[in-house]
Amino acid sequence: FTKYQEQKNQAMRLTLLLTTLAVAFAQDDPEQSLRGRRLTHFLDPKSVAIKSADGNPRKFLSYESSEWEKMWLENVDEWASNEAICDVLNSDSQKRYVHDFLNATCTNRFQPPHESWCVMDDEFPDRPLYYNTANRDTFEFSWVNPFPATALVNVNPEPFHPTSDLEHVFSKYTYLDETTGETYVEYIEPLVSHLRFPLCKCATFQPMELEARYHWYQITFKGWVIPPPGVRNKRKFFFDAGASDWNQGAGGPSLKYFFNMWKRHGIDIDQIYAYEMTTTVNDFYKTVPDQYKDFIHYQQCSVSSSPEEDSADHPFLPHMIKREARPEDYVLFKLDIDSPHIEDNTIDYIINDPDNFIDEVAREAD
Repeated sequence: FTKYQEQKNQAMRLTLLLTTLAVAFAQDDPEQSLRGRRLTHFLDPKSVAIKSADGNPRKFLSYESSEWEKMWLENVDEWASNEAICDVLNSDSQKRYVHDFLNATCTNRFQPPHESWCVMDDEFPDRPLYYNTANRDTFEFSWVNPFPATALVNVNPEPFHPTSDLEHVFSKYTYLDETTGETYVEYIEPLVSHLRFPLCKCATFQPMELEARYHWYQITFKGWVIPPPGVRNKRKFFFDAGASDWNQGAGGPSLKYFFNMWKRHGIDIDQIYAYEMTTTVNDFYKTVPDQYKDFIHYQQCSVSSSPEEDSADHPFLPHMIKREARPEDYVLFKLDIDSPHIEDNTIDYIINDPDNFIDEVAREAD
């Protein structure tokens, strides 16, 4: 909680273990703030310089905080200093927002007579979260399926796409497709609570006898993160700094999570560039499914913390991204290498680079 103000001032979009961060800026009006904050030094990375004759299909126009997010932006300092985050989330004034948010992020539904329950799936093996949508007086969760699997309406998780009737909960970006002249909206999870699953450590999760085991589940659960609802860019890139294994990871496998979750929402990633210091190339590719090996490029290396240190053996990733991708491409960048110095320098460079064209950044939440 003590770092919330710092995160707010830096505009870090942190979620759970990894938070989607759209580095969006206001080029035409430098006084326009991002997410309602006093951030005049941010410019939309893809509206700064359009270098493609085809135009930018995802040019940032505006950002609008939801009603729920505004509450937190205005009061989080007081709530955090009073250690009242959980009390606020469980208050009558907040329950409507929390329940509407949870219901909108369900990925599977149950058939009658269990239709009040749903599943929130975050691609972590054997760890979906079950939620009772009908009990709006409290929050009823379970890490264990309370009903037979055959009771599901849809076995495979479905994407969630917030709509305009949920703008009191979800914040939104407005973009311009320069290739068609069309404007369109993308919704994003609001900045609320402690920048993880909103009810992490603030609700009871069944079964209680396994609470110690499920403590880590709450902290790393990613089922509330909202990927873009498909993107119009022809090519989609994913750069992952801190990727040692396709199937495993301390908070869940980032490569598998982003690839599958983004695919679920209509984004088929074309190229993946992965970096990690200790895992050998041979060991890494042993974990990758055969059908993905042709478009995954792995380098065993430490990454650099500044453009001056950029080299083939120790790339500075913002420069590496520019070498491999183009401004009209969709670029997702995840950064989690357990080196605050390198991570901070990298993020600062991205923020202040007028030629940056990264669409979204995911960084570990401190």
